[in-house]
Amino acid sequence: RVATVEQLVNELEQIVRRMRPGVRFGRMLAGNALLSPKARAAVAQDYPAILAAGDYAWVPVAPETHNPKDPDAWFGDLLNTIRDTPGGTGDTVLGIHLIERQQSRWRSSSSWRHLVEASGRADLHHLAYTPESGVADQQPDLRDVQAARKAAAATGQP
Repeated sequence: RVATVEQLVNELEQIVRRMRPGVRFGRMLAGNALLSPKARAAVAQDYPAILAAGDYAWVPVAPETHNPKDPDAWFGDLLNTIRDTPGGTGDTVLGIHLIERQQSRWRSSSSWRHLVEASGRADLHHLAYTPESGVADQQPDLRDVQAARKAAAATGQP
């Protein structure tokens, strides 16, 4: 099933690339799909194959949707997987949701700062957030994000 989906996506991308040479694509991939072969099979996507195809991988950070016993360990494992996969740090966009669907500790501003700092220590090049409707006023200040990433990058460990 994974191979079939990859083949279909690659065929579609080739058609678009003939019309727009140099275009790059982004594919969304659930965080658990990076950590679990069972989850990878369920979504029929392969993280290394996405990166090998020259695409960006968009990985939303939502540990509570997977109910890990330890959300911090889950996030650390996710960062380690990204860092240890060839092309992972340069071509993965880590998406942080300011408001999650379920109430959890990942909703606070301190939690997004924690995620930003950890991603900086893992040397991820791309970080995004989704400004959920109704909370646009809670948008992180870009200077705060840049400062957190710069400080975290100096330590080198997630």
